This record gives sequence, C-alpha cells and structure tokens, in this order.
Amino acid sequence: MARVVSGDRTGALREEASSWAMDYVQRSEDLFEPADADEVRIDLVTDPWSVWCWGLEPVALAIEHRFPAITLRPVVGGMFERLPHHDHPEFNLSRFLARVQRITGMPVATAAFGDGGPESTYPACVHAHAMRLLDADRALLGLRKLRETAWLDGRDISDVDVATGAARSAGYDPEEFRSAVASGEPEREFRQRLSALERRELSAYPTIVVRAGDTTRRLEGFVPLPGLIEVVEQLTGQTHVQAPAPDPAEVLEPGHRIATREIAEVCELSIEAAADELAELEAEDGVERERHATGDVWTVQG
Repeated sequence: MARVVSGDRTGALREEASSWAMDYVQRSEDLFEPADADEVRIDLVTDPWSVWCWGLEPVALAIEHRFPAITLRPVVGGMFERLPHHDHPEFNLSRFLARVQRITGMPVATAAFGDGGPESTYPACVHAHAMRLLDADRALLGLRKLRETAWLDGRDISDVDVATGAARSAGYDPEEFRSAVASGEPEREFRQRLSALERRELSAYPTIVVRAGDTTRRLEGFVPLPGLIEVVEQLTGQTHVQAPAPDPAEVLEPGHRIATREIAEVCELSIEAAADELAELEAEDGVERERHATGDVWTVQG
C-alpha cells in the first residue's frame, strides 16, 4: 500500500514558537525534501503508545546493525487525543493486541489497560518531546524506554510519574524531566509537530516515509524488513548492500533490554534458534532472562 507523494513545502511556523521548536518542527516540514544523492532516509511517524511501532523495533534494530547506509529517524506525532475505551463493543483490545503480537513477534503486555488505561496518547508524546528538548542525542533511547515501560512492564506512560521512571532509565535527571514537562514547552512543540504532520496528511501510526534522492515513497502500517528493503531498492534502482548478520552476543548491550524477536531479526535467525543461542549466553555469560507470556526479554547487566 505505497504511494509516491510530492515534495512541495508547506506553510510558515507560528511566530510564537521557540527557536528549538521551530528547528524541530521544520524536520516535519522537510520530510519530503530531497535527500543527498547517495543517501537513503527513512522517517518513522510514531507515537510511544503505538503497539505497531513497538512491533517495528526489530526492523529498526536490523537496519541499524546491517544497513549502515540507511538513516532512520523517529518523528513523534500523536495518535489519539482521546482513546476508545478498552471495553468498547466495537473494539476488542485484547484481540487487537494479540494480533499485533502474532504478526510482529514482539512481547506485548496489556496490564496498562487493566483499569481503563490512558485516556489519550498525547501526554506520552509530550513526554517524548520533553526528552528531545533536554537531550536530543538521548531522545531515541528515551523513546525506547517509554515503549518498554508500556509494552513490557504494562504501565501507563501517559502518567508523568511513570514517564519520569522511563526518563531516569534513559539517563535523564528526573527533576529536570519533570520541570521540562511542567514548563509547557514540550506541549507547545508537540502541537507544532502534530500540526505539521496533519498538513502532510500523515495521520497513520506508523507511517514510514522512505526517501532516496528526490523520490519519496510513503508506507502506512507495519512493514516487515524484506518489504522495506525492497522499497529502498525500487527507489534506488540497485541492490542495497547489507553487513553480515552479527552474533547475538554482539547485539546485546549492558543495561539494555532486548526481545528474542529483535535478536532473531538482526541475526537472521528463527525465533527458536535465537532463543537457544540466548539461553546459552544466559548460562555462560551472565545474560539475564525476563520471561513474558508473549516472548522473553534479555539483559546484560552493566
């Protein structure tokens, strides 16, 4: 379900926006600006609460390890100002999450919705913007920690106390994070970003925007790694060289949690083979296993 879209620029930013917000939001406006001649850029329109985006984590990690010529960056928008209630008669949340888990292979906890869950995904997006404001280089890790907190720990990342814990685990100072959220600046920047995405009609989560030179392809929804690389090769007109698949031990990082499905994707292994190799590392090298009903998670203690 891909379609080529144009690269025209859109309207001016609000005058009252901060210089940081203007720079940040301009990146939304530039989604369809030409890439360098030899550059392939993938922008992922995302929301920390998007379970399909959580399901894309193995694809993102595989690109990082095996396709160094591709630049992948998240563009944090916002899915739902008001979420449908989890027991809405026309929306079966448990069935939906089970389907996502089955297709993506990523572990998916549902506990965050046990008491009704968050009313909106927007506060979690503001929390991601606060991390970007405080330390842009650490923001990708912060986004990952928010997702882990939601989909591994089953906690409500729209709650600022919960989000503060995720920020701390990403290396942010908790009080600085709280102060940033309370300042209102991340909220303003989030609204600017959301407006810029809406003008581009980028409202599906995830939306994957692939850019090679002056050609753009927009993909909506979950896309497996082979399908995404096929699109890259269609745009570039050449086979995209990939690095050899690493060993699982090379992918694990001290203090970072990684799902069996992610190791399988990066290392080109079946889920079963990845689990076997990780179990050997657990016995020999101090890798700790975190058991989940829908898939295990592994950590090297740092």
